[in-house]
Amino acid sequence: MSNASATNQSVESKVPARFGQLIGTGAKSDLLIGFGIAAALMIVAAIAELIFGVRAEQRSLESVATPLTAIQQETGASST
Repeated sequence: MSNASATNQSVESKVPARFGQLIGTGAKSDLLIGFGIAAALMIVAAIAELIFGVRAEQRSLESVATPLTAIQQETGASST
């Protein structure tokens, strides 16, 4: 597992609990700030997808990315 994936899973597991705490405080302004931060992160993710994303609609996975088995065959690497 890559560090980015591990970090992503760590953050994903904590966010619902944090929103629960914000709701529990009863302070609407805190909840508004939380939703604002979440919205900003989603906008950043959308921009990253526009920059780094791959147009893959109506295409097979093999035409989007070379399968790992083909790379292993080219390099002679073992799958074990």
